[in-house]
Amino acid sequence: MAPKDKVSKAKEKKARRRQESEAAQSRVEAVKAAYAVDPVAEMAMFDGRFDKDGLKAKLRWASAETLSEELKETLKKMLETNMAEVYAEDWVKAKTVKEKEMVEDDARYLFVYDVSSSDKEALAGFIQYRFVIEEEVEVLYIYELQILKDFQRKGLGKFIVMIIEGLARKAGVKGVMLTCQKRNKAAYVFYKSIKYNEDAISPCNVDPYAGEEDYPYEILSKIFDPEAQRLLAERAEVAKAQYAAEY
Repeated sequence: MAPKDKVSKAKEKKARRRQESEAAQSRVEAVKAAYAVDPVAEMAMFDGRFDKDGLKAKLRWASAETLSEELKETLKKMLETNMAEVYAEDWVKAKTVKEKEMVEDDARYLFVYDVSSSDKEALAGFIQYRFVIEEEVEVLYIYELQILKDFQRKGLGKFIVMIIEGLARKAGVKGVMLTCQKRNKAAYVFYKSIKYNEDAISPCNVDPYAGEEDYPYEILSKIFDPEAQRLLAERAEVAKAQYAAEY
């Protein structure tokens, strides 16, 4: 290779690294900006709007650091009630992970309270979410969506996911993602009914040799941005090629 060609190649490589670094920093800044959005102010129009089948709902937003010990225990019990059967023999391990995630600094919450009674209110459910970067795409990731049994099948889950999607758009991220356990058939049907689909980066899509039992979960998503969809599909193809090369 001629000296000039070597210099040109080196410059191109340096420019590419700089562009990649700038793009990575831009994604980090986008996540910071998303966390800076005030959900109380931005989503205030939805508060008190749910009134269906005798259930009236009140919204409350919170961060992990503001949770009282009493509320933490309530959330743990809700997780146990809703998820122990889903995880079966894996629940002890999953419980430890979930309880740790519950109080991590980045965790954010949307709580929904039943205020149908004039003299008391009761926690009906919650979403735990974070703003993260998944395969070079900024998304709102739903870590938990839990509704108590007495409040299920009333449209409450659909309502609060709609609010979370609205927050994601206000925050400027590219979409919403979540992990759904395959054993949780009811949750899978619910998410599909509100237009969530297996993401390109879901392990069963990425691993060409995966059997039905190899991965106990799917990554579901609703991506708003076409360019982000393209990038996720591209990243999935790269991962597929890597799997193929290993076999």
